[in-house]
Amino acid sequence: MAHPPLEAFLSAASACAHSMLESATYIEDELPKLALPEPFQGRISAVCSVLVGTKHDIVTEVGELYELMGLGEPPESSTVQRRVERIVRWLGDDMPKLHAVVKGLEEAVATQGVIGSAYILVAESAVNVYRSFAEVSDAAARYRAALGPGAVA
Repeated sequence: MAHPPLEAFLSAASACAHSMLESATYIEDELPKLALPEPFQGRISAVCSVLVGTKHDIVTEVGELYELMGLGEPPESSTVQRRVERIVRWLGDDMPKLHAVVKGLEEAVATQGVIGSAYILVAESAVNVYRSFAEVSDAAARYRAALGPGAVA
């Protein structure tokens, strides 16, 4: 596959998926050390589960896209474009879920004065995921730009 913008996109998507896994795993490892009341514990665990699930979906999708490319699918084909957009959408679908948990913890810290350590844990991990997703979005934009105005997606 000799299409640098697509290669950069696939690399960024893989990195984002792994950032999701690393962040979720870190949070899940640290969470039991915190005295965290429900419903916070459940919300955090649920978003971590979503992130891990999305990581698996993205890694599979990226692998299938590499396989298609290896079989000669052109980078500008509508099939490739749709898969790129699907990857961006799937990664993006988790951002509001993660953000809602961060905002909920932030509000609880402000109003209840508790669980500050949980807020820091989740917020710092979320920033890593947000950065990775921004890189995916930028790489997708560069891929689309390389296709030119006739892109189908």
